[in-house]
Amino acid sequence: FTANNMMPQIESLGANLNPLEKLIYRYLAIPQTRDALITQRSKFAFLDRQSAYGPGRVDTFSSYKTRQFNVPADQLPQEELNGIADFPSVWQQKPREGMQLHWDGNNTSVNERNNSAALALVTPTTIDFDAIHRVADWLWELPAPSYPYAINRELASAGKRLYENNCASCHAFDGAKVGQVTPIEEIATDRGRLDSYTNELLRNQRTLFAGISYQGEDQQFRHFQKTNGYANMPLDGIWLRAPYLHNGSVPTLTDLLERPANRPKTFYRGYDVFDRDKVGFVSNVAEENGKQYFKLDTTLPGNSNSGHLYGTDLPAKDKQALVEYLKQL
Repeated sequence: FTANNMMPQIESLGANLNPLEKLIYRYLAIPQTRDALITQRSKFAFLDRQSAYGPGRVDTFSSYKTRQFNVPADQLPQEELNGIADFPSVWQQKPREGMQLHWDGNNTSVNERNNSAALALVTPTTIDFDAIHRVADWLWELPAPSYPYAINRELASAGKRLYENNCASCHAFDGAKVGQVTPIEEIATDRGRLDSYTNELLRNQRTLFAGISYQGEDQQFRHFQKTNGYANMPLDGIWLRAPYLHNGSVPTLTDLLERPANRPKTFYRGYDVFDRDKVGFVSNVAEENGKQYFKLDTTLPGNSNSGHLYGTDLPAKDKQALVEYLKQL
């Protein structure tokens, strides 16, 4: 990406540059663009040290550290590098206000959570608050999508009792523990996402949006905190939120109710055909019509499908009933 290579290409595409424009391109635009690309490459060099994400997953904080706070990519500790997380649901945000948000429950403000997410693409000085709030207002009371297929009502009725006895305290909107963090020692799921959010990042975040207000309200981050586990999420629209766990390492609800040793070690993400029996997306298709799907290997860093043992000891008929009930949440 040099002027000697780029200028002939620009002209071959039909550009009719005057002498001054040629000088600007040769000595300013092309060299500065090249330098910016090299800088961006260095900021994303951590990608070479991570497990591949595949569709529907992202590492939330590594690029945050290198882009927003100029942490050199080669100085990111290995234990912080595989905080790979599944995309969360976006509907029905109003009842989530005040809950511990993000997978690790590190913030209780929906507004701060939204502004933080926007920083993947903007800076605190270029953020478009009007656009963010327009989308946030739409999502505030947007209901979760309803399950579109038939439900066995008798089986679901039996599953409701199991849900209320085994799941509701952590996952119903009125549950005593919903929106609270379960310690990593208890939940025992992959700790990569938890370890990627550090106290150093917390201190840096609290400097963001200082002195910036929107509609008369201070936007500086004040609600972030470092936690010791993962937050108990409401299960609204859970049928559509596969694959499961915070890192998307379990393909279906049926698999989630199995002991970790019996969950799929590898499966394919990205196929959009729904599995009505197991409740999730079909995950055993590697390729179709020339399209290859992403193979997720749960033995790689950040991809573990361990933990969340709740319900795994239920009899098979009870597991089936519970899954049938969960379809209608």
